Amino acid sequence: MNTQPLNAPERCCRFLALILLLPLAWCLVSVTAWAESVGVLNVEKGVVKLRRGAQERFIQDKDGLVPVEVGDALHSGSGARGFVYFERENQKVAVYPGSMIQVKAHTEKTASFFMPLGKVLFSVLNKLRPEQRFEVTTPTATIGVKGTEFMVGTDGVSKTFLLTLSGVVSLVNPEFPNMETLVPKDQATVSHRSAPPAPPVVVPPETRNAVIKEDSVKSMEALPVQPQPAGDEKTSSKEEKSKEEKSGNEEQTADTSKEESSDGTTQDSGSTSVTSTTTSTSDATSATASMTSLVEAVSTVQSTTKTVETATATVNATCGGAAGCGRVGFTW
Repeated sequence: MNTQPLNAPERCCRFLALILLLPLAWCLVSVTAWAESVGVLNVEKGVVKLRRGAQERFIQDKDGLVPVEVGDALHSGSGARGFVYFERENQKVAVYPGSMIQVKAHTEKTASFFMPLGKVLFSVLNKLRPEQRFEVTTPTATIGVKGTEFMVGTDGVSKTFLLTLSGVVSLVNPEFPNMETLVPKDQATVSHRSAPPAPPVVVPPETRNAVIKEDSVKSMEALPVQPQPAGDEKTSSKEEKSKEEKSGNEEQTADTSKEESSDGTTQDSGSTSVTSTTTSTSDATSATASMTSLVEAVSTVQSTTKTVETATATVNATCGGAAGCGRVGFTW
């Protein structure tokens, strides 16, 4: 083994080589650290919480561009708005205040997001290739696109709104998997937890602009797509049927009283007092029957209402484990 000390030129060469290799090593470390990032978050205003596993970080506009990885969950605070850019696939996600979204997957072939609450604008600027898939899932809908721009709003429990700004978007309620609704440009629909998606309707330009501009998810209530959930329709049908029965009973009672009164007037004057007594008795009987019918109708409505309330409470208590519904698990 050569143990002779290095001369000055050799030491100088090795020192210069070390200096030149350090930037290269730093670049390799940086590339490795960024290799798992699929996009970057830019907070325009307010504060956005980024959750990665058990770690949480609060991002502000002064923090600049922050890497986003698969599995990251974003929750925008009140008055906050942030943008996630996926440069490789030319995609952008605008997160409005009070919204939650998680990046479930993002590769060259698949982009998948879970949106439990709020309002988000998705921009897929490049047309997707046949083998590519872009999907957004909410508690009440699954949304797939083929290169477009669209907005999704959900209350996290019972309904999801969809407004298509360009291209065509498909929407499916998990409770009705065979009923796909295609929503073209400038049209909107809504998916309730207990009903198939509503037929798409054209949205006027002023309404579209207002929905895009407003921060709150409640602004999407202005979209002209408000079908009545199936459960409410059943309840209304029962109530209407009860009202019809009540109305029929009252009409029948009125007809009976009229007939008895008519019969009474045909008798002679000698039996006027008897006729009057008979008519009064008939009127009292009819009034009693009418009151009984009314009490029964009210009792039926109260019983139906109580049954619906009990069923609703049961569904809400068990909804967390049912397909197509759930409660928001994030906390601010």
